[in-house]
Amino acid sequence: MKTKIGLFAGAPLLVLTAIFLLSVTPQISRDGIRYTGYVCIYKNGELITCKHNIITNRGKDLIKMDMMGTANVTLNKIALANNTAGIQPSDTELQGIWTTCNLSMATGTLTDEGTGNWSISYEWTSTCDNAKVNAVGVYNETSANNLFAGATWSPETVLNNGDKLRVTYYLWVE
Repeated sequence: MKTKIGLFAGAPLLVLTAIFLLSVTPQISRDGIRYTGYVCIYKNGELITCKHNIITNRGKDLIKMDMMGTANVTLNKIALANNTAGIQPSDTELQGIWTTCNLSMATGTLTDEGTGNWSISYEWTSTCDNAKVNAVGVYNETSANNLFAGATWSPETVLNNGDKLRVTYYLWVE
């Protein structure tokens, strides 16, 4: 068996990530600010998907209100769901949100990824068997009716007792 050693040991993942980032299409607000985001989902340390997410209309308003000083915006809550409706720009809540099985909304870790870029991540450990997850959303710290961004994926991910699901959202403003 060959072992990769050195600086480029993770090159295939790095190349895949670079290709993905170049293919992400930003959302553009009425005032010309470009909002872009994607989310990566890992089950038990293995990548399930990385995909573009929808920054909701409420999310765009939260950015605007924060910039104008009319609201305290801290995007630090992440929620999982078994969503059958999909995510729409007009959504203010994530449909099918988990509240049991240790999969409830959680306070994520915010990371500064450089100028105009940040990420938020959290890892859950399921306490149930056959817990189906296919959606994730980021909320303002006040959570209710403040869905900032969301994404769904297919096929759904099935978690059993002890399975870990890690979500990392990457967001940037241009």
